[in-house]
Amino acid sequence: MNYHSTYPEPWIFLKRFFDSPGIVGSVTPSSRFLAEKMVRKCEVETCCSIIELGAGTGVFTEYIERYKTSECQVHIFEKDPAFTNCLISKYPRLSLYSEAAQMGELISGGRIEKPELIISGLPFAVFESSLRKRILDQAYDALTHGGKFITFQYSLDLLKDLKKRYKTVELDFVLLNIPPAVVYRCTKD
Repeated sequence: MNYHSTYPEPWIFLKRFFDSPGIVGSVTPSSRFLAEKMVRKCEVETCCSIIELGAGTGVFTEYIERYKTSECQVHIFEKDPAFTNCLISKYPRLSLYSEAAQMGELISGGRIEKPELIISGLPFAVFESSLRKRILDQAYDALTHGGKFITFQYSLDLLKDLKKRYKTVELDFVLLNIPPAVVYRCTKD
């Protein structure tokens, strides 16, 4: 069903959360305050390749599109079909893939250039530990030297996993989001 043409985005999020709580991690899209913390102009405008994981209805994608150069390639991963329909409608020129766990394979196969930036909206807290580990490992391996992995969660539970991979992990808190979120900004040394 094409939810995008029928319902407003907050309703789509709520419906998809109740339909697929193991895939959709929130009852509402991220706030603009969270998007502004996740997607910084100074980081995006210097990139040749960006990957967005778990794009949802495109809240972060909107900022990426606003700040990127015309030469920058953006690759979006979104598994939920209702969200995918929203993304196709709003961003028809961007490359769209369904499985974040295939990111490493697509990069090693030459279909995606190694990114300088990975922005993730994936709900790692609801993933099985093996899937969480696989995606986090692939993201680290995919990044160029000095590249950044930026994600958010609703707790500090991901900090230990990220500190195992990245020497530099900065935290920021966004209270103006439902629920309030922790932003993790990781740099590959």
